[in-house]
Amino acid sequence: MAGIGAWLTQNIAVVGVVAQMFTGFTIAGFAWVQWIISRRDEARHRAAERQAKQQEAHDEEKRRRDSDAAEVLQQARQRDAQMAAWAAEVIHLMADLEVLCYPLAVDLVPKASEFEVASAKASALVDRGRMFFPNVMLGQDPDGIRVQLLDHVLRCCYVARHMAAGGGGDRVMRHHVWQARRRFVTLLQDEMKLSLRTVKEDSAGSGVLIDPRQWREPTIPLKLPYKAQVQ
Repeated sequence: MAGIGAWLTQNIAVVGVVAQMFTGFTIAGFAWVQWIISRRDEARHRAAERQAKQQEAHDEEKRRRDSDAAEVLQQARQRDAQMAAWAAEVIHLMADLEVLCYPLAVDLVPKASEFEVASAKASALVDRGRMFFPNVMLGQDPDGIRVQLLDHVLRCCYVARHMAAGGGGDRVMRHHVWQARRRFVTLLQDEMKLSLRTVKEDSAGSGVLIDPRQWREPTIPLKLPYKAQVQ
C-alpha cells in the first residue's frame, strides 16, 4: 500500500489526466445515451403524429362517406314517398274507373263527362309517372319505349276515352281495368321492393271467399248503437 501511495504521489499529474479523461468519457457517453434517447423519442413522436393524422384523415373520410350515404338514403326515401303518393292516385283512379265501366248498383248511371275526366287524369298520371320511370332506350325510336308499369295506366286512359265516346256499360272494359290494376300493383311492388317491409311466412293470409255468405259466423262481439241492435 505504501508503494502505491508513493507512486500516486510521484505521478499525481498522470492520475489527474486519467481522471479527467475518464470523466470526459463518462460525460460523452452520457450525452450520447441522451442523444439516442432523444432521437428515439423524437421518432416515436413523429410516428404518433403521422398515425394521428392518418386516423384523422380516415375518420374524416368515414364521416364524408356516412354523410353521402345518409343523403342518398334521404333522397331515396323522398323519392319513394313521392312515388307512393303517385301510385295511390293511380290505384284510386283505376278503382273508380272499374265502377264507372260496369256498376253493380242498378241506380248508378255514369256520365260520359265522368269518363272524360278519368281519361284526362289517367293521361296526366302517365306523364307524371315518367318522372319516376323514364323510357327504355331500345330500337330505333329516339324517345325510347315506355316502361311496362306505365302501360297499365295508359290502358285505363284508353278505356276511359272509349267509354266517354259512348261505349256504355261494359263488363269487359271493367275486366280490363281490374287486370291493369292487379298488374300495376305487382310491378310497383317489384320497383319498391327495397322499401317494403320483410313479411314472415306466418303472416300469410288464408284466402277470402268472394261470397260473404259462405264465411264463418263472426266471433268478436259487434257493438252498435241501441236502436241498431234492436232492429
